[in-house]
Amino acid sequence: MIKAKLPRELIDAIIDEFREDRDSLLIFSLVDRTCLSSSQRHLFRTITLYVKAPGERLSLTERLGQVLLTSPHLAHYIQELELLPSADWKTNFLETEKALPLLLRKLSNLRRIVICSLLWTTITPDLKEALHWVLMLPSMTSIRIQLGRFDRVDELADLLYLAQDLKSLELYDIRTVGPWHPLELWTLKEDVRDDQRGHLSDLQLCFGDFTVLFALLLGPRSPWKVSHIQTLQIRSPAREYDVDRLLRTIGSSLKHFRLDMFHDCRHDRPREPGWAVNMEFNSNIQSLCLANIHISSIAITTLSTQLQRIFSNVNASNLLEQLRLELFFDDVEEVPADWSAWKQVDVILAGTNFGFLRRLYIEISSEVEHEPGLVYEVCNQMVAMHPLLAG
Repeated sequence: MIKAKLPRELIDAIIDEFREDRDSLLIFSLVDRTCLSSSQRHLFRTITLYVKAPGERLSLTERLGQVLLTSPHLAHYIQELELLPSADWKTNFLETEKALPLLLRKLSNLRRIVICSLLWTTITPDLKEALHWVLMLPSMTSIRIQLGRFDRVDELADLLYLAQDLKSLELYDIRTVGPWHPLELWTLKEDVRDDQRGHLSDLQLCFGDFTVLFALLLGPRSPWKVSHIQTLQIRSPAREYDVDRLLRTIGSSLKHFRLDMFHDCRHDRPREPGWAVNMEFNSNIQSLCLANIHISSIAITTLSTQLQRIFSNVNASNLLEQLRLELFFDDVEEVPADWSAWKQVDVILAGTNFGFLRRLYIEISSEVEHEPGLVYEVCNQMVAMHPLLAG
């Protein structure tokens, strides 16, 4: 029998098609050495480590360490690392894994790291040094930290400032315990020149001390140019002044923007004064999502006024193609919704300032259980009041 040998490039292309199919990759790895190497690149690309289950002799960290000891070339294949706590978040992975610092120093090709439950004051000095080493890798372009606690703001700043080549930064519930003043950030190190700053392109902020985070990002010691950000997600309440300042600094590079408003429009008189971010400096936004808008049937006018303010602050020469609104109703079955006040919103969206708008998504849901027909009827009423939606 004549065996035809396929070119390496073709083998790689075939295996690439199965990169998300672990079972198929394991089968490919048994074919020959060429397929083994190509399969291993996908099998070891993303590694997730978590707390050792009861009864296990070795943790995942220890087992991976042993694998890399016998096959050190696999360390170069690991590009994404996820460090997760226990399912109930009561056991901190970073505090229990003694072998983690040594393992981290072997992963010289990491591009993304996800760290959950980073309680900075409770981890060992050896692990802190290992995390510093990882963030300083030239290959490191993406970081996600979820639930981070720091005693002082300079601890957080020193950690983030190590990743100067970062492209994507996700910070979820990051807080400093002690009081701080912006002057603290200005005395951390010398000013960073613009030609020394990295180009951050993706920023996600969710539930944290926004005043600290904005000071880190926009201060003279920031290692990144936020003026290159293309995707921005703010998924928790933030001060209008801080958001406006960030949007102004980002400028025309911004293409995709999601803002969780968390605004309570359930009453005729809102519990807090209405606010609207200013997007007049962001002329190249292509998609905009306004989420977590709480509303009741009796307060459609309040929401309409809010949206009119926001849409009137969109740059007149914008390139907005897609708009998404996520509304949460509390009383769908109590009072029929009157969408007549939304006519002005429809007029704005149908006007010349939104000439590129092609897709309008309005998601209407309820926090309590209702008959599906009730929510469907609300949607029908809304469409009927909007010539832009209906036609």
